[in-house]
Parts: sequence; C-alpha cells; structure tokens
Amino acid sequence: ALVAMELSEWLPWRCWACQGGEFDEKDGELRVTATKGTEPLQNGNGSTAVLAAHATQQPPAKVPEPMQARSSPRDDERQRLREIMKGFVSRGMQGVQCELVDEATGACRRASYIIDERLQNIKFLLDEPSDEESPGNDVPDEQVAAPSSRTVPLSQVSEVLRTQDAESRFPQEMLQELSSQQRDRLIMVIYSSEDPHNRCQFCFLESTAEDRQSFVTCVRILRRYMDEHGGRVVQQIRC
Repeated sequence: ALVAMELSEWLPWRCWACQGGEFDEKDGELRVTATKGTEPLQNGNGSTAVLAAHATQQPPAKVPEPMQARSSPRDDERQRLREIMKGFVSRGMQGVQCELVDEATGACRRASYIIDERLQNIKFLLDEPSDEESPGNDVPDEQVAAPSSRTVPLSQVSEVLRTQDAESRFPQEMLQELSSQQRDRLIMVIYSSEDPHNRCQFCFLESTAEDRQSFVTCVRILRRYMDEHGGRVVQQIRC
C-alpha cells in the first residue's frame, strides 16, 4: 500500500488545481473546459510558466501487495477431509436416521445410529423392534440382539463397503429387492466381535448418497487413526 505522502501527491485535487478546473461538490465531479488543456499557464507577472516538475513527474510505482501463501493440493485435500470428519462426528453424536436392511429378504426397517463421545463405538437401534425378535427363539444370542440393537466398535471394523466397491459381496436376494436409489444409499459394515475369528456384518441405508460417501470415508479414516494413534483420535478430530 502507498504511504500517506505518496497518496496525497496523487489525489484528484492535484490535477484539478493545476488545470484550473471546477469541482462540483454535489456530484463529486471535476469539470474542465475544452480549452483548458491547450492554454499555457501564466505566472504572476503574465509570462508563460512551465511547471516542469509537475509535467515530468510520473506517478509512483505501485507497490505490489504481499502475496498470500498458496496451499498445496495435499493441504487442500486434508482440509476438505477434516471438514467432512467434523460434520460426520457432529451429526453422528446427535443421532442419525437410517434404515437397517434384512440381508435375506431386502426388507428395510427404520432405525438410527449414534456415535459415542469418545468416538469408540457406533450404536444402531431399530425404532420399533418386531415381535418375532425374542430371546426364546433357538438362535444364537448375538443374532437375536443384532436386529434390534447393534454396537459396533470402530476399532474392530475391518471393511465398510458400497455396492460399487464389491457388489458380489452383497447378498443378491437383497439387492434384487432394492431400488437403484436405495442401492445408492446402501452400506455394508463388516467387523469383528469379541471373538476375533468371528466376523459380523450387516447392511443399512444412509439418508442420502452424499451421506453414504461421508460415512464410508470417515469410518475408514477413524479406523486407520485408531490403528496409528489409539486414543489420541478424539483430540485430533476435535481440535
């Protein structure tokens, strides 16, 4: 930026004063007659005066403004992912509406998931458990509890898949019952239970295709951070 002295030397009134123009205060305009530019200026005793200093003086060179440091594509991508992660965590802690999908029949049931404050677990809950789900059935306890309530430790998640990632991994019977719009929201979560050799999986529908991409991206990032940083993931995400 120009210093005060330099600015004052090149304000409009300098040229207006030299050319003998009239300044209209109402419109803020400079008026100069057609002959003013060709008439020689007279000094005090009537002789022609040449204002050599003013005639030859050039406006001072413009001082370039300091350039802001440009971020690299990698920095831009990290910042983008950071904003996605913050939105995902904030949304998840408030509770998110979704639909759990029966892998055998493709039936969708309203549910929700919530992320705990320590970013350790995602809990899925059916809005209205069916009457058929009761501990009296001759099925393993985990299969009984899974449809109505399922807690997924993020540290135990091995894969988070979309249909375009590996369509053959999704039950074909289920896919046949889903519309193309539902498939765009479909996610499969695969994780280990308390027995590391026993893998569990389930499918659900996110609210939108954009939310599905956010869920997949963020859970994969959280899983990687837990491998590398352990408990520090909370501080790194929230800072």
